[in-house]
Amino acid sequence: MGFRWRFFLSIALAVLIGAVVEGVLDYSETRQQVVSDITNALEATLNYGQSVVDLESSPPRLLDSPAPPPWRSRLRLFQGGVVQLESGSDFLEGEPLTSASRLLADDKVLEASVDPRFFERPLNERLHSDLLDASYQVAVAVAVALLLASVLLKPIRELTSAVDDLSQQRFPDPVTVPPGNDGFARLARSFNRMSASIKAAMDRERSFTLYASHELRTPLSAIKLQTESLEMGMASTEEVVPVLTQHIDRMQRVLEALLSLAHASEQTAEPISVTSIAVETIRAFPEFQRLRIHLDDRLDTPVKVASPYLVGQAILNLLDNALKYTDDTVTLSLARDGDSITARIRDRGMGVPEKVLDKLTDSFFRFDLHVGGNGLGLALVKHIAQAFGGDLDLRNTENGFEATLQTPVATG
Repeated sequence: MGFRWRFFLSIALAVLIGAVVEGVLDYSETRQQVVSDITNALEATLNYGQSVVDLESSPPRLLDSPAPPPWRSRLRLFQGGVVQLESGSDFLEGEPLTSASRLLADDKVLEASVDPRFFERPLNERLHSDLLDASYQVAVAVAVALLLASVLLKPIRELTSAVDDLSQQRFPDPVTVPPGNDGFARLARSFNRMSASIKAAMDRERSFTLYASHELRTPLSAIKLQTESLEMGMASTEEVVPVLTQHIDRMQRVLEALLSLAHASEQTAEPISVTSIAVETIRAFPEFQRLRIHLDDRLDTPVKVASPYLVGQAILNLLDNALKYTDDTVTLSLARDGDSITARIRDRGMGVPEKVLDKLTDSFFRFDLHVGGNGLGLALVKHIAQAFGGDLDLRNTENGFEATLQTPVATG
């Protein structure tokens, strides 16, 4: 049996129990009233009998007034256990009777009997009415329970569907959070957080693979080219070793940055001066590109950041992107803005159309297909900025293009 059926049957059962309890209480109350009415009727019948029996005559006789009670009753007068007078309704043998007696003068006893069924009629009518009301209440309760089950269990159905989608790696939209702070609302909020967390983890895993391929392809190609040149005798060991060392160092920095990105919430690297990071990043470029990079360090004192590998990789990608789109000088400015470090990279290129500005950080988006790359450099920078709680801003300027990377200053 499904939860929905159990839900509305439970409501129907609760209503039925309530109706039964109410009926029992009503029946008990009515029963007490019937007992009281019978007792009063016996007392009234005895009073009537005492008023109409003439005890002075011999034998005793009945007077003509007052009028007898409206219910079925019988009067008998006993003396010495012998019936001396009997009046009232004729009761058949076996009919239910309720009797009471009263002692009169000369040891005479007056007995009054009434038919209790006359007084129990309201009790039976009340019982029948309660049973009928209970059946109506249960029927209405079932109908209302079905409606409530459909309305109240809608969040559960939506959540179940979302869980099914999530189990098949189809990330659903956030489920609707019911108003209030009950169990359903807390469950919906917890599911939305869990779904977002799983999606972010899978995005990081997917991005890690893409970015690793992107960032390691260039140094690997250069290393392969240098080793082939060495094998073919086209370059000497003295010429090849420095280039190999340079690209191996770059691969090491890339791997460190990617590992830092994959474990952004578990940063253990010691804070490093952002100026030192910028200098080392510039040294990673070939000499002909280094000559085009101008470092404008506006920091009065050394300022450290807690994610050096991530910051270095982000600055490297921004410089590499700027160098691709201009043959002029690229300026890297470092400044402090409160609790943040600002690394601003400006070039004197043509800029980009405003309509594609927001797409530059999308994976695999390439503005100019004639320029090398696979559209992952700026996407990686954006991902890095989000990982360490920073920000990336891209905009056109009057003289070219500007990328601004903000990263928090290391605390302590």
